[in-house]
Amino acid sequence: MKRLMQSSKFWIAVMDAFAATLAIVLTWFLAPDKVEQALALIAIWQPVIIAVIVGNWKEDVAKYEARGWLSSYGRPEPEPESEQETPK
Repeated sequence: MKRLMQSSKFWIAVMDAFAATLAIVLTWFLAPDKVEQALALIAIWQPVIIAVIVGNWKEDVAKYEARGWLSSYGRPEPEPESEQETPK
């Protein structure tokens, strides 16, 4: 949970959801006839937000790969070489 709260990708997604919800609610109350336009505007901005999140994710992956953290993560340990004698 601590890592999630420190994730910039998580907070970008939360702010996007909050802004979209706020925009729709304000449109319902202030100009109900403009709801479709507000939805269209939110739909236009969603790919931009997703691109920001994906770009941030790619930077994180590159950073971890540079440190060598992802190269060995999740892979089984190599088996030690057996000490069998080779025929002469």
